Amino acid sequence: MHFSTAGSIEFSDFESDEDVNYIVSYWYKLGSSISVTGGSELNTTPGLNGWLCATALVDNPTSLIINVGAGSDIDNVRAYPEQAQMVTYTHYPGVGISSVSDQNNMTSYYKYDAFDRLISIFDSKGNMLKSYEYYYKNKP
Repeated sequence: MHFSTAGSIEFSDFESDEDVNYIVSYWYKLGSSISVTGGSELNTTPGLNGWLCATALVDNPTSLIINVGAGSDIDNVRAYPEQAQMVTYTHYPGVGISSVSDQNNMTSYYKYDAFDRLISIFDSKGNMLKSYEYYYKNKP
């Protein structure tokens, strides 16, 4: 699931008396207009199907604002202290994990069969990392 929206996403209530830098990362669709107020872009990594992952550094914020242009697609927005590490999980309700974004913003995707059994795991470039097969054993 991702959001196609216009406006801003704001994070507030940062400890203003601490000298802590924050990392902001988010996935956006190629052609989207998105910026982080007060942030300097660190890098952009390509993903699948036209999605890109942007990472920005914000120096000692009191609030963080992500400006999203009209018709822009944004997903998996994360903000955390520079010295921290974050892992994000998404789920298929009642089935299992659908994706995991690790500390380096590398995402693994999980695929399930019609019986909700895990059948494969793919990396952020669509390469299969693992596959699973299930066999039934007949009872005598």
